[in-house]
Amino acid sequence: GKNFDFDINDVKNADFIFGSDADTLKGNTVWRKKIKGEKIAAPAEQKRDLNVSFDIMFVQNVPFLVAVTDPIKYMLAHPLSFSNPQNGPKSSDSIYEGIIAILSCLHARNFRPIIIYWDGEAAVTACRDRLKDKGYTVVQCGAGDHLPLIERVIRWIKERFRALLASLPYLLSRLLIVFGILFIVRCLNFQVSSTSLTNVSPQQAFLGMST
Repeated sequence: GKNFDFDINDVKNADFIFGSDADTLKGNTVWRKKIKGEKIAAPAEQKRDLNVSFDIMFVQNVPFLVAVTDPIKYMLAHPLSFSNPQNGPKSSDSIYEGIIAILSCLHARNFRPIIIYWDGEAAVTACRDRLKDKGYTVVQCGAGDHLPLIERVIRWIKERFRALLASLPYLLSRLLIVFGILFIVRCLNFQVSSTSLTNVSPQQAFLGMST
């Protein structure tokens, strides 16, 4: 016929615009044998014995106790100024409480911190006996030496905090600095290390599930 408001191209485009007729598709569908799903290998069991490196980090005069575990490279941070306000942030009591708080997080996930590495911090030397009584071995490096792994982690945290600070139009209070550092540490744990042999993020290795 002639004098229609549509042509053959409109008919061809109808299927593209509105989709095929559902009843026609159901009538033309042929039953096929179900395809079995592929088996996915279970994640490898993570080593439960950990070595933990500690150090103290200051961000805008707010002290943090930072730790990184080996071999899963999971990072933790604990604000020292909030653990024991009546004592100084670098006092043996504050540091001891921070160490126990971090180690408790590892024990809660059935990890076993075996060796604690630290640089020559006097406050750690003062609480070494208390840590030994709990079954931990404390290894301190010599005077003037530093632990490369924890120093690198602290550098990463400070770099990302400076980037966060540059993006904000306001100054951060002491409490917001604490939450900012904890947020950065959490984000770093989601990143898979370039040297990882299992291609698993520290967060996934720590929680034992996909994240």
